[in-house]
Amino acid sequence: MVVTHEKITINNLPKEFKDMALEIKDELKTSLNSVYIEIFNEYYKKREVEKMKKSAEIMAAVYEEDEDLKAWSNFEEDMYEYSSR
Repeated sequence: MVVTHEKITINNLPKEFKDMALEIKDELKTSLNSVYIEIFNEYYKKREVEKMKKSAEIMAAVYEEDEDLKAWSNFEEDMYEYSSR
């Protein structure tokens, strides 16, 4: 996997955010760049989890409303009950 880097400038970052990032940098004894990368990665992961949860909620709602899917669910449950006897 090739990792590429691009230099960016963050404008208008509130001072308290910069102060928090500097505190983390000092605590972890790392670079400010590494702190920002970690913050962005964590935020991205959190967004992906939220999108997956939202998708699952939508799918569950569709599943509850679709009669064919309900019938399939009952068929699967019957198979499980039969195989565990």
